[in-house]
Amino acid sequence: MKNNEPSLINRQKEIINKVVNHLSGVGFSLYYESTINVCHEIHDIIQNGDLLDHDDKKEVIDLDSNDIQVLLSYKSSCC
Repeated sequence: MKNNEPSLINRQKEIINKVVNHLSGVGFSLYYESTINVCHEIHDIIQNGDLLDHDDKKEVIDLDSNDIQVLLSYKSSCC
């Protein structure tokens, strides 16, 4: 494992939580959706949305929905 890998993972989790907070704020029902559906929505925002600035997007652009699901599963307040 690279020395900076844990900090990258933590940064990715912060960015994903930012997207989750956005979804919650616009009325997306996190509680009633399956986790993978939430992850698909997050992935779509990362890939196509303008919520994230360039630096944030660069950190998470290569994640797929399954990667996002794994990151959300570790001590996250989502879902």
